[in-house]
Amino acid sequence: MGEPEDARIPTGGVSKASGEALAAAPGDLTLILDTSTETTKSRNVIAQTKTGATDNVVVVGAHLDSVPEGPGINDNGSGTAAVLETALQMGSSPSIENAVRFAFWGAEEVGLVGSTRYVEGLSDQERADIALYLNFDMLGSPNAGYLAYDGDNSDAVGEGPGPEGSAGIERTFVDFLAGRGLRRTERTSTDGPTTAPSSRSESLRAVCSAARTSARHRLRPRSGAAKRRRPSTRITTVPRTTSRTSIATRSLPTLLQ
Repeated sequence: MGEPEDARIPTGGVSKASGEALAAAPGDLTLILDTSTETTKSRNVIAQTKTGATDNVVVVGAHLDSVPEGPGINDNGSGTAAVLETALQMGSSPSIENAVRFAFWGAEEVGLVGSTRYVEGLSDQERADIALYLNFDMLGSPNAGYLAYDGDNSDAVGEGPGPEGSAGIERTFVDFLAGRGLRRTERTSTDGPTTAPSSRSESLRAVCSAARTSARHRLRPRSGAAKRRRPSTRITTVPRTTSRTSIATRSLPTLLQ
């Protein structure tokens, strides 16, 4: 339990079949674990449009890493590809009211490390400038379910409503899917105070939970008083301890050229 660096007792696991065979075998058992722990670096890649209000930013993201046991092409190559293609189609200076920030998270599968470190590195004002966050994870499932998280906890199941604005995000996705004839659309309870358009909401929790007190429901046009920060492509280095190497993009120099 706790953070990986807090671990002091070696642990291991076996399959159910092996466990049953061991349980049925008489006598003592000696288990030898051949493991190693290494410290590696994972990276977040962040890019933002040059246009749109910078004090009411829409953030979209997907995690870059995968797990050895899962189909990485879907989890989360599909989400990463969707966010990247959206950025390329929009270009650096689209005609939009709100700036859009594209986030590619590292070290998500080992505990939301990349997105958490990113949020921790923001000032209170920078957190307040985030209007909402949309997370994209596993978009290539052949048996996809068209679901929307219950952002306002209207079914009274789960851990309560999400941050301010979650109900509006929920309505937007429900209406979008229903308007395209996806009649299987339904609401599903969250396992935490989040709203997301995908089957998982890990990175969303890391961003929105930190900004919940300041996240705004309505997107508004850019005003003359809106702050004009210099757009940038930023790489955040995130140290972590793990027994495997995360897949990460080192740089993205041509994303929004």
